[in-house]
Amino acid sequence: MNKFSVSTVIFAGLILLSGCGDNKALEKGYEAVVSENYAYFRFPVNNAEGTWTWNFGPDSVLNYAWMVQVKLSGESIEFGYSNFKYDGTSQTKGTLDMLLMSGQVNFWENGEYVGGQAGLKAFRDKSSVVIFMDNKEYLEQFQEEQPKEVLLKTNGNMIYATRIKVPVKYEINEAGK
Repeated sequence: MNKFSVSTVIFAGLILLSGCGDNKALEKGYEAVVSENYAYFRFPVNNAEGTWTWNFGPDSVLNYAWMVQVKLSGESIEFGYSNFKYDGTSQTKGTLDMLLMSGQVNFWENGEYVGGQAGLKAFRDKSSVVIFMDNKEYLEQFQEEQPKEVLLKTNGNMIYATRIKVPVKYEINEAGK
């Protein structure tokens, strides 16, 4: 007879539940706003004030990712924050702010890396992770094409995988265009 620990059964149940990204209750607190000078994308998080763990698992494994996906100029654009366990590092615990300082922000087009850092930040705002973007090229594409929604995604071995379609709110002065 197989014996499973309570934590194994709970973990398996949470993995099954994590696929419920279209559940309207999960959407509470998600936000996508594009203005003339910047855009931000809000991901609600549990335990924002608590202790977070990273550098967990085998080398090079993705621990956390908060990503935005959108189609602009016919290209699939993805940008946001990721945290990988770097080779030889040991498990680390700290605040969400510390976790966000330990990772990286990047832009991807059609699955190809196109750059990081410039015009992109990730930070905690109360009980959310915010991806802030003021990259001129992508911001202009957002403003011109005005996609109706973006896909906000979380992934990694330390976070529930979610895929939430979020309507984009535009705060653009049409007279200034």
